[in-house]
Amino acid sequence: MSGNYIVKISNEMNTVELGKLSAREADLFAAVCAFVKEKGIKTVSMSFEQIRDMSGYSDRDNKRLVDDLKALNLKLSKLYYEFEDDEQVVGFNLFQWWKISKSKKQWEIAVSDVFEFMLNNFSGEFTRFELDVFTAIESKYAKHLYRLLKQFRSTGIYCVHFDDFKRLLDIPKTYKTTTQIDQKVINPAMNELKDHFEDLKVEKTRKSGRGRGGKVVVGYEFTFKKQRFKDDGKMVENVSKDLKMMIAETEMFILSTEKAMEKKADKGDWKSYENHKQKNIYFKEKLERLKKNLDAFTVDGEQETMQMSPDAQAAQEAIKKWMTWKD
Repeated sequence: MSGNYIVKISNEMNTVELGKLSAREADLFAAVCAFVKEKGIKTVSMSFEQIRDMSGYSDRDNKRLVDDLKALNLKLSKLYYEFEDDEQVVGFNLFQWWKISKSKKQWEIAVSDVFEFMLNNFSGEFTRFELDVFTAIESKYAKHLYRLLKQFRSTGIYCVHFDDFKRLLDIPKTYKTTTQIDQKVINPAMNELKDHFEDLKVEKTRKSGRGRGGKVVVGYEFTFKKQRFKDDGKMVENVSKDLKMMIAETEMFILSTEKAMEKKADKGDWKSYENHKQKNIYFKEKLERLKKNLDAFTVDGEQETMQMSPDAQAAQEAIKKWMTWKD
């Protein structure tokens, strides 16, 4: 791979079920994100050679490449990002349209307005990683876990609910036990990522429940040594900012589960009510851990005050205008 390509996406993108992409498809998608970011435009044309170069695609068979691009486009057409506030919920697809020219040997993509904004302008809270490192990772699960862990590079802590983890990595329903998930997903991925994250560890979060042992796994906590990265020539480590964003997101999840509990109680759906209740308890405990970590982190003896960056504010306003236009 020639060039030092960087993939930089909004953290919101990590809520999209990109785990449905295979390892090869994930490489192709990361290459598109890096290419759109570099060009700063919504409609891009990538030659087959550029695709191969950026994504580390070694197969020289153009028919195979076309088939893989078609498979990627089909999966992305079924994925969408959802934005929700107190008034409404709006969703949008990542690509507006795409075209593969067999004669010209190029792939043309038009990304959606908001997706383009999230790639080129949403520089407030983002996930950043080197494309060549990502494409060198072999397994699908390791790639997607790598991307999720990179979001929390400056805190070294990634907490995720069990159901969300299965959804984000698209773990098959046939993996019914945590032992199967350990053997098929977590252990191989951790082994592959140990050279990318120093002191990488994972612990299961457990709760009292029915069955043998009286404990059920409700989540995972991944920890690793905090990472620094160079951006625009400066070394930065936004630990306090990332922790506050995690706290805000967790508080949102708590409110969401409480609303869901109310709806399920009104309908008498007590099985679903109990499921949301367990999630609510999990997120409340996660919130306490995050607050303790924030209390322990200081900048020059004082807590850093978090303010939304101008770019993040602009992105938020763009999404709000887009939602208003939809009305």
